[in-house]
Amino acid sequence: MILDYGIYLGKKVQSMDEVIKSYGNEFFYKDIIQFEERRLEPQLTQLEMAEKVLHETLSKSTIDKEKIAIIVFASNMSTRCVPTTALTLVNRVGLRQRNLVALDVNSNCSGALTALNIVKNLLKDGELGVVLAVDKLTMMENEDTPITHTYGDAATCMIIDNQFEDYYFSQHNNVSFIDEMQLPLGELQKGNNNMTITVTASPSFDKVLDILQPQISEMYRETHTTKEDFKAFCFTQGSGKVISALTEALELDKEKVPFTGKHTGYTGACCPLINLDFMMNQGKIKRGDLIMFWGLGAGVNSTICAFRY
Repeated sequence: MILDYGIYLGKKVQSMDEVIKSYGNEFFYKDIIQFEERRLEPQLTQLEMAEKVLHETLSKSTIDKEKIAIIVFASNMSTRCVPTTALTLVNRVGLRQRNLVALDVNSNCSGALTALNIVKNLLKDGELGVVLAVDKLTMMENEDTPITHTYGDAATCMIIDNQFEDYYFSQHNNVSFIDEMQLPLGELQKGNNNMTITVTASPSFDKVLDILQPQISEMYRETHTTKEDFKAFCFTQGSGKVISALTEALELDKEKVPFTGKHTGYTGACCPLINLDFMMNQGKIKRGDLIMFWGLGAGVNSTICAFRY
């Protein structure tokens, strides 16, 4: 179960009116994306954001830190190759267990859910794990690619054990349009701000529904549940219009589908936990409630993770 968690949002708030003033395209930003503002982090690097959220989460938690056996760092862009970002963070926050496993993973904006599944399945009884998701997506901004100006910066941290009740995990891939969603990360890491990003747009509603609808039906069937059993559907936050359309097409109660991207921007792998935190603060989720996380990595990797909170 999730024992403790922490969230860090970029400290600078930029209104979408500012974005429209700079780049135009009012219909796209207001009618399709439907964000009011986004959170940017101009001061901290992605590694520093990860260190901050990890340190703050560990500091407020009452867990026995010596029981942490695994830490997995998930991001669209790992900050280190050698040593890994996870190992760097282990050193920075003073986790000294010799047998601690530290890994970086990348399944794009499904990363936090992939990492959660890895940690949960590797943990032994009595052990604890840390799931970090950090996306400074504003690093991808390009003036010729409107979707990149909806991105926000965030970091999330979950401390978990392996005692999840009614746990379910699945990944479905639709690679039929994968060539439309490519990003030349090598040029990005070189700091080449004049590169051409070939991400044409966020995936269309039809493409998203085609992959999610059978996947969520499969979840209901395999877990012997219905949509009424779930208290929250924490969807990725790429577009308000898409979230509303999915809610309608899947016949979900809109009160169970938060739209946190309206005030954070699109925060990639951090979306699920930000949604959970919102629902907790609204008093709509309590311990024992069944919830569903859904992430969409690069528009082609659809990941569902469901469990009792």
